[in-house]
Amino acid sequence: MGEGVDEAGWDVEPGDEIEPVVQAVGRLLKVCREAAGVTVSELSEAMGYGEDMIRKMERGARIPRPEFLDRADQILKAPGTRAAA
Repeated sequence: MGEGVDEAGWDVEPGDEIEPVVQAVGRLLKVCREAAGVTVSELSEAMGYGEDMIRKMERGARIPRPEFLDRADQILKAPGTRAAA
């Protein structure tokens, strides 16, 4: 049930100047995941990270690492989409 590694990114503090960018990347991640018909649970399992971590990234509360975005692009069949963001 989505118990994976929880070090795919870094926490974002409210008011951080990067917060709007991280939120935009998170929204894009969620849109691409939903467009691919992949649930949070399925993405979590495929990525090897906990469901809570995926949700934090989609909310923009966690900065995803570049390698996470590259792997998500592969899984969601959206090459370069999130990595470009």
